[in-house]
Amino acid sequence: IKFKEDFSEKNKIKIRKKFKIAENSILFLFVGRLIEEKGIDLFIKSFKKASERNNKIHLLIVGGGPLYNDLKNLIHDFSNISLSGPLYEKDLLETYSSADIFVLPSISETWGLVINEAMASSLPLLVNKNVGCIDDLVFDKENGIIFDFKNQKYLIESILLLANSKDLRIKMALNSKKIISIWTLRNQALKLSEGW
Repeated sequence: IKFKEDFSEKNKIKIRKKFKIAENSILFLFVGRLIEEKGIDLFIKSFKKASERNNKIHLLIVGGGPLYNDLKNLIHDFSNISLSGPLYEKDLLETYSSADIFVLPSISETWGLVINEAMASSLPLLVNKNVGCIDDLVFDKENGIIFDFKNQKYLIESILLLANSKDLRIKMALNSKKIISIWTLRNQALKLSEGW
């Protein structure tokens, strides 16, 4: 998978124009099936509150599923949130690379392979504590922030912290890239054999 630095600024602008997102927006990205377990409807509520304090943030939701129309209704009067429908291969890779922060708010998630993809795109993470891969891939305040929907204030503050601190985003992005670059099948097989 290509890393973010292989992706030109020109392409970033193209992707943002395609989804009617301002060039200077801080872009939060969600990729996944639009089902209740993904928690995206709950996340939207906190995101709307955060955008009252920073109108430069934008959330792009990529995916399809049973909640598509409900989400469309939830965001129809809100210009800081876009719903793209499903994207695949090159389009999806370009979209990852045009984002600033990746969000996975799942209230139930066995692993969360999109986290691997986001890290390979050098993205800082904002992840619910119920996402299965956090023990292995997400290190709180190192390459992302782990939140709990029970504490909405903390989630809103985390959205704003990531949006307002470019230095923090760069640090977390570099850490994401570093962590995922050693997460190979060979290394995982070696860890398993050592465990046995």
